[in-house]
Amino acid sequence: MCRLTLLAVLLGLCSRTCEAFDLADVGADAETDFNLTQALLDQSSNDGRRLRIQQSASSGLRCGGHSAQGADVSIVFVHIFKAAGSTMRSIMRTYATECGRSWACLIHCDKQDMVANVRTDKINNPVRKAVNCQVKDTINAPNQISDRMPLASSLSGVDIVGGHTTFDMKFVFSSVPSRRTLFITVMRLPIVSLVSGIRCNPVWSQQETEAAFRRNISKGEPVVNAVQYLVNDYATFGDYTSAAYAQAAANLRRFSLVGLVERMDATMLMLQVWLDPDERCRKCWVPEKRNPSKGFKPEELLESLSAEEHTTLDRMLSNENALYDVGQEMFHSTCHSILDSHGDVCGPTPSKTSPAVTSSAP
Repeated sequence: MCRLTLLAVLLGLCSRTCEAFDLADVGADAETDFNLTQALLDQSSNDGRRLRIQQSASSGLRCGGHSAQGADVSIVFVHIFKAAGSTMRSIMRTYATECGRSWACLIHCDKQDMVANVRTDKINNPVRKAVNCQVKDTINAPNQISDRMPLASSLSGVDIVGGHTTFDMKFVFSSVPSRRTLFITVMRLPIVSLVSGIRCNPVWSQQETEAAFRRNISKGEPVVNAVQYLVNDYATFGDYTSAAYAQAAANLRRFSLVGLVERMDATMLMLQVWLDPDERCRKCWVPEKRNPSKGFKPEELLESLSAEEHTTLDRMLSNENALYDVGQEMFHSTCHSILDSHGDVCGPTPSKTSPAVTSSAP
C-alpha cells in the first residue's frame, strides 16, 4: 500500500484511503513520564510574573551546567513538520549555549528504520545500535558524534536531542537503563500546518500557492503528518491506518511536555519552568519568528475556498484533527502539571477540533 506523508500530499505523489475513527477512548489512562509536581507564581515589578519552582517540578536539567540531584535524563524533542520546529530548535541551541547543556540536531531521519544495527569493525564484533539520521549540528556534545548514522552510545550522553525523529528514539537510550528518556513536542492545528507546508515554497506567489492547494484538495487524499513522528513500529503501522493513529495517540500520552503553536506563550512558560526553573537564561524563552510569511496568512487562503472544498478538507484532515485533539488534551494536562496551582495560564479545557474549524466559507 502506498504510504502517504504530508509532503506527498503537497506534491500529489500517491493515493490511499484511511479509516475514520475516534481517538477519544484511546489510551486515556496511559501512564505518562511526568516528573512534575508543584509551581509557585509570584508577582514581579520588572516582568509581571516570575516563577518560583520547586525542583521536583522540572525535567531535572538546570541552566549553568548543573542538574537536580539524581537527575540523569535525555530529552528528545520530536519535531513535527510545520509545527514551530525551527523556533524550538533555535531555543534549544540557545539554551545549550547559554546554560552549558549539550544538544544534537538530527535531520534526514529514516522513519522506516530509525534504529539500525551496525558492527564496530570488520572482524564481526558485537552489534551496536545506530540512529538512521544525519547530524546537522551539535553543541557541547560529550562524545564524538559522526555526521551520518551516529551510534546510540554517542547520543546517550547528550542532554537534548531534537529533529524530525520518531518515538522510536526511546530505543536509542535503552542501552543506558539508568538514564531516563523524556519526550517533548509541539503540535499545530492540522489545517494550518497543511497550508503552511504548501506556502513555504520559496518561489510561489499567493496565486500559485492557492492553485497548488486546490489541486491537492481535488485529489481528496488523507493528510498524514503528525502521526508519522509519533508511531514507533513502522513495519506494522507505516500505512497510517486507524491502528497507527491509535498507537500515535497512546505514545503522545507518554510525553512529558506537549506544547501548541496556538498557545506559544504558555508553551514557552512551560519550557522555562521545566528546563530553567532558576530563571538563569531569560533570553532563552523568547521565540523568534524563524519562517516569516510571504505577505499572506493561511486564513486568507482558506477564505477563498468553496463550501465543497471545505467539506473535502474536513474529510482529508479527520484523522490528523483527532490526533491534534489528543495533543490539546496533553497540552492542558502537562501545562497544569508543570504550572500546578497557576494553571490559569494554561487556559480552559480545550474543545474538540470539529469540522467547523476548516469550514469558514458560507
